[in-house]
Amino acid sequence: MSEGRILGIDYGDVRVGLSLSDELGFTAQRFCTLDVQEGNVIDRIRDTIRQYDVKKIILGFPKNMNGSVGPKGEEVLKFKVELESDSEVQVVLVDERLSTQAAHRVMNEGKIKRKKKKVLIDQIAAQIILQNYLDQAK
Repeated sequence: MSEGRILGIDYGDVRVGLSLSDELGFTAQRFCTLDVQEGNVIDRIRDTIRQYDVKKIILGFPKNMNGSVGPKGEEVLKFKVELESDSEVQVVLVDERLSTQAAHRVMNEGKIKRKKKKVLIDQIAAQIILQNYLDQAK
């Protein structure tokens, strides 16, 4: 596995969850949640890429349970194109089906309070998406 951080993204209409790998690409950690209403998400992600010297982006790609691409998947494809414009960082789409349910399970097992769940859910989903990618790449 190449050295350099990898950014995981769980894209949403209201919030975008981010996670970062360690520099060796073994583990994913929660990073932050971006509120879409607070401004240009793409610019804030690009700032993160520069600040943490991100070498690759793993973007959760929502598919329907039958594997087809719905309206949300089409949105993510457009978001991917935006991320790739003016950037040399590769964006890899990975199937994110059931990542949000897994994030809810993690929070319930960790007994995280309801108020905090709203902020953490997208970060944890991004962490799960990225960790699944890292585990498969080993």
